[in-house]
Amino acid sequence: DLKFTADEIQAYFRQLWQFDLTPAEANLLYQRTEGWVASLHLFALALRQWPTSRRQYDILEQWFESERLIYPLLAQEVLDHQPEELQTFLLKTSILSELTPHLCREVTGNAGAPKLLEEAYRRNLFLGTVQGRAAYRYHDLFAEFLQHQLAEKYPRQLRELHTRAARAHPDPAEKIGHYLAAQHWDEAAGVLEREGQTLLAHGYIQLLQRWITALPEKWQQNRPHLQYLLGTCAIQMGDLSNAERHLQQALAGFRSRKNDAAEGQVWLMLANLASALHDTQATFSHLQQALTKPLHPHQKVQAHITSAWMHVYAGSLNDKGHEDILQAMRITQMSGDPIAYNILGHQLRAPLLFSRLGVTPFEQYCRDVLNRFGETTTPASVGALCLLSVILFLKGKFEQARKMRYRAQMLNQQLGQLVYVTIGLDVTELWDRMLLNRPEPFEEYWNQRRPFYEQTEGPRQWLVAFLSLYGLHLYLNDRLDQAWQTGEHIQRELLPEDLPENHVAAETLTGILLMHQKQWPDAEEVLQRAVNRLESAPHGLLFANPYV
Repeated sequence: DLKFTADEIQAYFRQLWQFDLTPAEANLLYQRTEGWVASLHLFALALRQWPTSRRQYDILEQWFESERLIYPLLAQEVLDHQPEELQTFLLKTSILSELTPHLCREVTGNAGAPKLLEEAYRRNLFLGTVQGRAAYRYHDLFAEFLQHQLAEKYPRQLRELHTRAARAHPDPAEKIGHYLAAQHWDEAAGVLEREGQTLLAHGYIQLLQRWITALPEKWQQNRPHLQYLLGTCAIQMGDLSNAERHLQQALAGFRSRKNDAAEGQVWLMLANLASALHDTQATFSHLQQALTKPLHPHQKVQAHITSAWMHVYAGSLNDKGHEDILQAMRITQMSGDPIAYNILGHQLRAPLLFSRLGVTPFEQYCRDVLNRFGETTTPASVGALCLLSVILFLKGKFEQARKMRYRAQMLNQQLGQLVYVTIGLDVTELWDRMLLNRPEPFEEYWNQRRPFYEQTEGPRQWLVAFLSLYGLHLYLNDRLDQAWQTGEHIQRELLPEDLPENHVAAETLTGILLMHQKQWPDAEEVLQRAVNRLESAPHGLLFANPYV
């Protein structure tokens, strides 16, 4: 390939162009050009036009924008020099994200397509291999250029090409994308219904939501399973009010079709939603409805773990709640059902570590998950990494916790940020930065994360707890006026029905600030209230420790 690694890019610019790039600059160039020599050559020419006083890194982003204007000229020159049959091949296969001999033959209808694919690769036509698979892919900018040319030259063939790609492709996600592009709504909806649960299990949460909403309204409304999937996506993204609407619509649709199994699935998800809203009565009622329907193993897991969370926020995590947690883990491991593992990836969260079960069963379960699935972009793996990072942090193994939390954060970002996983990662990240005793790292991270808790419906329930952590950070850095202002802001936000951890965190901060002003009786009264709350909500220790 005429492609360079980041190290080779550094050497290329130093030896041929006399430019010294830093490793960060070389890495950025590699990410944005994929190492293609033609793109790197364009950058070098552009770099000569800027004053030498400007850092290369400062002009990289500006150049990437201008490259989109220059690139079509280069690509057109390359395309024009190819034989006509190869040009046609390049245009028609540009709709494919990955090219295999089989897919190219089916899409183009040309029996000679496999040889043309080899020829394109031999000629270095911005075509690279896909790591780990017998497939090729076009450079992003070249694919974008070819698709634009295709739409201009063969506009009437576009839908047919996407239809062929959809029918030939083995990957459900690719099928959906091509059916949508071909405007074959029934076929796209059918694949979404059949494969939606599996796609969720592989982390296609935001993409699945976009695919379904790309369908015309009629196709969305008349298919209850699509409404169920939209509701599930909304819960996992923290959009709780829309989740309720979609799930109620799915329930009505399944009920009218007398589909008891699917109806039970919706009741379970409604119970999960009620649990997320900490509505104990609704959670119990929905669970009872679900248990009257036939349930698969992963649905039984959902019922048990939802029941456990109901006990957590009712302040009654007794033997029944503990048994629910253990039973959810047992059924998951015995069934080996990936859907069950993904459910617990979302639902086994840090507050459960403060139950009388201790951390051992959770640690054993998480290690079993990682042994089974590895560190992959699935809710099961990301949830296990997150929980293990919290366990290591609570054990005082801070360096190990940091490394595991970083890996969880990277995978979670690829999944589009699973709401409850993100909350667990943010809590320990902020505590860790506070323990470093340097204000900048804490401030930088909190300023970045704050809009997530202020603007997203689900996570907003924990805003007071996070603001209390911020107030403690201000106090520890002698910014007392700001700490008091944050405390006053918290009191305006705090409601009597708020989560117990919010009250524990807010009262702990208030008690500390009162102690600083030597208002001992008031401080003792407020801190005692926080301590009393911990008796029924020990997970409040995740955000504050009034005993200290």
